[in-house]
Amino acid sequence: SKWTLTQFRQYCAQQGIDFAALHAQFRDVVVKTMLSIEEPVHSGHKTTVKERDRCFQIFGVDVMVDASLTAHLLEVNVMPSLNSMISPLDAKIKCNLVADLLTLIGVRAPSAPGGADGGDAARPATSIKERLEREATARRGRSGSDPAGIDAAAAAAPTAPRPRRRSSSGAAGSAVSGEAGLLPGFNQYWRRLAPEQRAAIAESEEEYQRRGHFARVYPPPPDAPAQYDQYFAAPREANALLQQWEAVKLAAWQEVLAGTGHAP
Repeated sequence: SKWTLTQFRQYCAQQGIDFAALHAQFRDVVVKTMLSIEEPVHSGHKTTVKERDRCFQIFGVDVMVDASLTAHLLEVNVMPSLNSMISPLDAKIKCNLVADLLTLIGVRAPSAPGGADGGDAARPATSIKERLEREATARRGRSGSDPAGIDAAAAAAPTAPRPRRRSSSGAAGSAVSGEAGLLPGFNQYWRRLAPEQRAAIAESEEEYQRRGHFARVYPPPPDAPAQYDQYFAAPREANALLQQWEAVKLAAWQEVLAGTGHAP
């Protein structure tokens, strides 16, 4: 019979099984499995796909647990069944999966060549990434004191941490907010980035906000060991950028929690 993850967690609790440790094994198996095909997928995607937010793949990973509670990969399905008519449980799990997936990808309708149908060329930018890309393109076509678009792009930077502080009276107050609340280190780092790097970070941040029930496995948290780097066929510039970005965000939070955060 099929179980939800909540039911499996409850079963583990009843049997005295460490669910967190077992789930970490499942995660590890999935990550290493995906990294084993990272190079051909990356190469194929780069040569055949023009816009990455219009292409995705769902993999069904089957994992078996032995008597010693060790997880083993059984198989990977490149076309897992999404039939939601089998049972109410299938409908609940698979419909939520598809909804989360399409939200995560951010699928948009393709435009006709030249934007004649009101597609990409005609519609206004609706994301930080698009704004940055358009600002950078506009600046390449004209000279000025800000050829890299630093000043305009800094205003579009993802918001720095917004901590809640306790004053001496015990009331919670916001230490930073909006564009004026960028912490000095955070702001300086953002200004040093090229427009293309800012666009990549903005895209990652927006995608993370749309993750739903998905868990991001890479880049890893900055306070966790980069245990999967060794499995990449080659270093990826974007991976290094996002890892660095996560470290900058963590440092900003630590600065705030230490009581030193302030508006520049």
